[in-house]
Amino acid sequence: MKKPPILYFDGHCVLCLGSVQWILREERSSELHFSHVQGDRAKRVFHEFLVGTDSLVLEENERFYIHSDAALRLVKYLKWYWQWLRLFILLPRFFRDAVYRFIAANRYKFIGKYRSCMIPDSLDRSRFLETVQKGQGGDH
Repeated sequence: MKKPPILYFDGHCVLCLGSVQWILREERSSELHFSHVQGDRAKRVFHEFLVGTDSLVLEENERFYIHSDAALRLVKYLKWYWQWLRLFILLPRFFRDAVYRFIAANRYKFIGKYRSCMIPDSLDRSRFLETVQKGQGGDH
């Protein structure tokens, strides 16, 4: 049985949570699952891989993608009118990742940070493997 793709995101990041909510509105099917990087699952599955990484992590078919590769691979799960975003893959990875890293490194400063994770509505709840509990913090 094929494992569903999982998007790991920073559960305290306003930008990251906004992106997850946007993906939920703009996805073409309910294939993606979600988990936060602060959770036990992330620590168990790819902790060594994530150390020092300020990135979304996309797990597909037992492979992990980070930075701009993760963001661009997410496009295939979106509705048809977002598929043009795939063109950014033509840019050199060092450039894409530099832009990604700049935004990631400054996301709390630019947009802010939550003390707790969003609670998905009942339709989406089954697709969230973990949620950040109220009061858990940290500078991830």
